[in-house]
Amino acid sequence: MINLETLVNFNEETIAEYAVTCDTYNKYHCIVPYGCDDISSALEDTLHRIIDADGDEEDLKRIMCAEKLDPGNEDPEEMEEFISIDLGYYICGQMMMFRILDNVSGYQRYCMNWYANNGISLEDIIEFLDTDNQEGVYERLKTLAYRETGSEPLGFIAYNDNGIKPAEIAIDTKAGTIKAYELKDNKYPGISVVYENKTGGEPGAVMSYNPVKDSIDLMIYSSSDPDGDPVEIYAIK
Repeated sequence: MINLETLVNFNEETIAEYAVTCDTYNKYHCIVPYGCDDISSALEDTLHRIIDADGDEEDLKRIMCAEKLDPGNEDPEEMEEFISIDLGYYICGQMMMFRILDNVSGYQRYCMNWYANNGISLEDIIEFLDTDNQEGVYERLKTLAYRETGSEPLGFIAYNDNGIKPAEIAIDTKAGTIKAYELKDNKYPGISVVYENKTGGEPGAVMSYNPVKDSIDLMIYSSSDPDGDPVEIYAIK
């Protein structure tokens, strides 16, 4: 299974996310050079890079929402609404949203802070990496992270989805590390406090502003399902 982040050289490019009319529940991604506004070119280049990395049709569907079609077997009117990429691959709908994930410097700081907080030095990182190959540096570093700590930092896409900044506070205890983050969401600003342990997941609490209710809400996430729905929600204000 191909991970798109392993194909990106963040010195020269980043990732864009998009939504399409044929699947309004998921977000899809492609690689975009800095300063590029040619979506068609970005889609075509990403398609070829996934294929060159031995990605299969399942990878192309999962990452890009791209499917290989024979126009002779499709409704011509429907085909007019499809986005043609290359090599017979299409996105079976229209773009609803296209957003470049440009917080690369914030992600780089987050990663460096994560490694420092987990006792992995810059010398360890340099020794581990093949610095001549800049593609997928942060994904390759996860091997070092897991080997040394049993855990790993977020990937670039997950970092942007979570809307977090590097930890403002990190406190090591015998039971694990307690970390506090500022949430960058413009509509729901707040603070996240999590407990990082060796078993995976980060249970904890989020206190944030709720613009719908004009309230401050406290949400508690359990150890058994830290990435699921909160087990308790309290309206503070």
